[in-house]
Amino acid sequence: MRDLLLVRNAPWLASGALLTLLSSFGQTIFISVFAADIQADFFLSHGAWGGIYALGTTTSAVVMVWAGGLTDKFRVGALGPVVLLMLAMSCLLMAFNPFVWLLPVVIFALRLCGQGMTSHIAVVAMARWFDACSPGPLPAARLPTAATKASPNCCSTTRPKPMATARSLVAAWSARMRAT
Repeated sequence: MRDLLLVRNAPWLASGALLTLLSSFGQTIFISVFAADIQADFFLSHGAWGGIYALGTTTSAVVMVWAGGLTDKFRVGALGPVVLLMLAMSCLLMAFNPFVWLLPVVIFALRLCGQGMTSHIAVVAMARWFDACSPGPLPAARLPTAATKASPNCCSTTRPKPMATARSLVAAWSARMRAT
């Protein structure tokens, strides 16, 4: 019965998982991969980079208190594309930003649109779409986050080890399914 429900609702489940995966662009684990390059490009000390990152992150957390409520006012199908477009623009701004004074704004946008809103929309969408069988699909929608954190090779520039990543995925999936 449960398997049939998941198969029947696979498009919705895939949407939640995709939103969760895309939230990685605003996650600390992803941004930290590029921290050394950002510090080198803008001649920032560890303390200066930490201050900029803290300012952007804290400001996005404060705004998230208000922005999170937008999921109650707008449908996921309308809010999701807007947030994803804002996330894409944030990523492009980070890639082409020549100004150090703009870094807090870029970090703010990445954190708010990525880790904040995109992951929030994914969880809200799964909770709404799978109301009949909640919380079963929520762990599956959050699997990309677990997979990213479970694998040390997720953002590495070296060649990943596919079997280690596959084992991490299976272990994360099994643990989450047992918890439901």
